Amino acid sequence: SKYRLTVTASGDGDAYIGAPGGPTSGDFDYDATPTIVAVPHPGHAFANWAGSPAGTVFGNAYLETTTVSMAKASRVATAYFDTAVYTLQTAVNDPVGGSVSPGGQYVHNSIAEVTATANPGYYFAGWSGDASGSANPLMLVMDGDRSITANFLPITPLNLVGLSAQSRVYTGGVEAVILDYGVLNPVADGDVVSLEVSSASAAFNTKHAGNGKPVTVTGLVLTGPDAYKYSIGAQVAQADITARSLVLYDFTAAPKVYDAATTVSGTGFNDNRVTGDDLVITYAAAFTDKHAGPGRPVLYTDIAISGGADAGN
Repeated sequence: SKYRLTVTASGDGDAYIGAPGGPTSGDFDYDATPTIVAVPHPGHAFANWAGSPAGTVFGNAYLETTTVSMAKASRVATAYFDTAVYTLQTAVNDPVGGSVSPGGQYVHNSIAEVTATANPGYYFAGWSGDASGSANPLMLVMDGDRSITANFLPITPLNLVGLSAQSRVYTGGVEAVILDYGVLNPVADGDVVSLEVSSASAAFNTKHAGNGKPVTVTGLVLTGPDAYKYSIGAQVAQADITARSLVLYDFTAAPKVYDAATTVSGTGFNDNRVTGDDLVITYAAAFTDKHAGPGRPVLYTDIAISGGADAGN
């Protein structure tokens, strides 16, 4: 006797006897085990076979291609289909450099949003695997299983080669002027990085006079499409602060009654020291001769800066 096998589909897919595109029904001997095939439509996945009458035996009900036992009865084998679910796997090239959103399961054509987060001292360099470019976050259409890697690279610190500062006379302050900011180095071939100095400031390490004094420049900013790959910190040049010429003026002396000597009292003078500076000035003073008379000259000699915290300036 012959028994009829009919295959049907539930969901987005097709079912056939023998091979994809084959018949959907046929007659078989009582002990036959014909091959049946489930073909999911795009974006869908095969779930399982189920049979009627109850107790229908399949070679493996969870394989798209399997067999069904006719076992002396007509049979209906139904292939069930679900929306496809895909797996996203994410990884990083170097865990020291940063992290990436975890992967997961996504239904067909859904959007997976994946974010790469660089650690301090690193930058996100782009995606590899089943994604490319450097969009962050990445909006990935899940139309299949995907495996992507977030790549991180170390940020390169830059220096200014040729940085120079202007030497100047002592003013009591630490302000400095940059003559030339030099050239950024090292910048990789093809990278575009510029130096923005509108917020930069420069200062000597101390206010005191000296040669080859450090001048530190801060507030430097990198700009340009590749600036994120680089960093710049404080930069140091050298310049001199030369001692200030001290001008003395308004010399004074007290009159006296003739005493046959050249000694004088009430002496003193002003100077153009920087306000607040500490100087000790020593000197000698005497009338040029012992004789009485109006407007007699007083001579100041041996004038010297002999002490004070700012004597060297």
